[in-house]
Amino acid sequence: CGFMPARNTLSDKLNALEDAGFPIRQDFDEGICYDGHDLTDGELRFLIDSVLYSDFVTHKSAEQIIETLAAFGTTEFQKEINRQKSRIERSRKGVNQNVYNIIDDLQTAIRNKKQISCNYLTYRPNLTTECVYPEDITVNPYELVCKKGRYYLLGALKDSDRMLSWRVDRLC
Repeated sequence: CGFMPARNTLSDKLNALEDAGFPIRQDFDEGICYDGHDLTDGELRFLIDSVLYSDFVTHKSAEQIIETLAAFGTTEFQKEINRQKSRIERSRKGVNQNVYNIIDDLQTAIRNKKQISCNYLTYRPNLTTECVYPEDITVNPYELVCKKGRYYLLGALKDSDRMLSWRVDRLC
């Protein structure tokens, strides 16, 4: 996707999968593998649709991720997904390609109980963007939530207990 993950990103993600109950086998001689059931075509379709209709995934990234996921399906499933590739071009896609990095940074801050400094973009009537706050704000991030194809950060401003939410693709 055009960025290099942090050194501990893969390990953190694998540990999170294990904590969530996925049977991940880590062996220093053999490597890392999923040690559970194969995903059904229905489960793969759910994951593919999640990628397809996420507003922040670019067309190119969506196509690569969908091809990778489809490879885990049956031959018939792969043929069906190949026939539906035109849906990728017809789906809406966001313009903020840094969302992957922002999500990774936010997840790291949440895990390490660190505050973040950011601002929030809004669109003006002439479709240009501007920052909502005159200066960067300090946020205590609590959770990332995905709803209707968009990620939201739940948190509170520094020295406040009031819970707020910000669309991740508008954070800067």
